[in-house]
Amino acid sequence: AEERGLSVLNYNDITVDVEIRGMNYEIGNYSANDLIATVNLDQVTREGTYHLDIDVSSTHSSDQVTIVSVYPETVEVTFDRISTSMFTMGVEAPLITADEGLTLRDINVTPSEVEIEGAENELEKIERVVASVPESMTLSEDTTISSDDVIFYDEDDNVLDSSRYTINDVSTFEVNFVVYKKKTANL
Repeated sequence: AEERGLSVLNYNDITVDVEIRGMNYEIGNYSANDLIATVNLDQVTREGTYHLDIDVSSTHSSDQVTIVSVYPETVEVTFDRISTSMFTMGVEAPLITADEGLTLRDINVTPSEVEIEGAENELEKIERVVASVPESMTLSEDTTISSDDVIFYDEDDNVLDSSRYTINDVSTFEVNFVVYKKKTANL
C-alpha cells in the first residue's frame, strides 16, 4: 500500500481466535507467540475501505500446522493518500466582551496560518479552521489568551471530526483581543 502512496487511516490492533490442528509433539505447547496473523494487502490498489483477509501461520517453519479456523476472518481497513494543506486561522470567542464604554475592535491569532495533514478526501471537506476561546470574560484592556482548542468546519458550518487531522508544528495559539475606548471631545 505504501508503494502506491497510500496510508492506513483507521488501523487498530486486533486479536484473532485461531483453531489449529497438528501433531501433539509439534503443537502441544503452542501459545499465541507461536502464531503470527498478517493481513494480505494484494487487493489494495487505490483509496477506499477494504475487508482484508487475515492470514495465520506458525512462526516455526518446520512444524506441520493446519489452520482450522480464524475469527474474525477479515478486518476492515481504510486507505487514503495523506496530504497537507495550508489554512488561514480564524477565531471563535463568543463569550468575550468589552467592558462598558469600550469596544472589542480587533481579534488576531498567532500563528495566522497552519499546515494541516490528513487524508486528501478529508482535507477537501475543510472550509475554515478556528482557534476557539470558550472562556467568558469582560475585557478592559488588550488581552492575549492561549488556546489549544481548534475547530474544523465544512462549507455548511458543520463541525468536522478533529481526530482526522493533524496540525503540523503548532500546539497552542495566541489569541490577541484589542480593546478601544470611544471618547467624545469638544473642538
